[in-house]
Amino acid sequence: FKNLLFRASVFLIPVFLFFYFTAYLFIDNYNYYLFPQIILMIALLYAIIFKFSLRGLLEFKAYNLILFVEPFITLLGVLIIVFLDLNLEYIIWAYILGYVLPLPYQYLIIINKEKTPNVALKLKQIVNYSYKVHFFKILNFTENKFDILIIGYFLSITEVGIYSVAVAITVIFQSLVQTSISTVLLPELIKNKSDLKQKLTRDYFKLSLGLAFVFLVGTLIFGKIFIENIYGLEFNVAFTPLIILSIGALIKSPAACMNSFFKSKGMPEELYKTSIYSVIVNILLCIVLIPTYGIVGAAIASSISYFIYGIIMIIKFKNTTQISFLNLIMFNSKDLKSVKNLIQTRRQGV
Repeated sequence: FKNLLFRASVFLIPVFLFFYFTAYLFIDNYNYYLFPQIILMIALLYAIIFKFSLRGLLEFKAYNLILFVEPFITLLGVLIIVFLDLNLEYIIWAYILGYVLPLPYQYLIIINKEKTPNVALKLKQIVNYSYKVHFFKILNFTENKFDILIIGYFLSITEVGIYSVAVAITVIFQSLVQTSISTVLLPELIKNKSDLKQKLTRDYFKLSLGLAFVFLVGTLIFGKIFIENIYGLEFNVAFTPLIILSIGALIKSPAACMNSFFKSKGMPEELYKTSIYSVIVNILLCIVLIPTYGIVGAAIASSISYFIYGIIMIIKFKNTTQISFLNLIMFNSKDLKSVKNLIQTRRQGV
């Protein structure tokens, strides 16, 4: 880990600095301090590497602790700056401290728990794997944000704000379910054999699908009340886009389990190959539907692209594992027992 960290630092930090300063060539009259921004960028790099290392070592107690400590330190720093009435430019140092202070603790955990692999990974292997994942994230980000961009172009900032409420509520569910499950599932899949990978992915998919269905039903029943009480009556028109987006999330959120499955098998290219289709569909439908149907058209476009991504990933998983589609979506008493065991195992692990 020490050697890999050193090589990654030597390779990545100069690359980041090059693109960083290149970007500022296109910005006129930029008066903010550059030095703390560079420190923050490097701190973010190490924070990401260390957190992913904790996940890889299945150190979820330490990982969850860091997820709490980082924003807590940052928030504390911001409050001190506001209380002392300091220059707001110091806020960036609050973020720096939030990322830097937990690093020694994470480093000690990783060094003490590190397991020597049978084959030492080379930096080239890591880059060859990670750029495929990063390309998928770029496409996924485009798919999630393109509708808002087109709404802003064809409609108005008011519609952007209303639609953003529907998106924000859907993202809350995806963060609680999709991100949480992926955080646990990927390391588990990496350390297990092929047959167990398939069973774990299937079980976690059913768990995710069940939770997504509960979210959809809850949104249908309480969504309008929630929007009116939290955001105000003027935002109640966000309810229809919220329902449409929740329908799309019903398939795409559980499909995150398939993402983890293909990553664990060293096939991350399957993610971006699928995203290419769903992003193209999203872009075309947004351009066609938003000028005519407004934010409802945006929700329809995104929901359809979500469904396409989810269905394609399910088909790829089915073809790779020979697990039938019905076996993926149908629940029985054994599945309920498996889900119960998964929850109990995770509680014991945490």
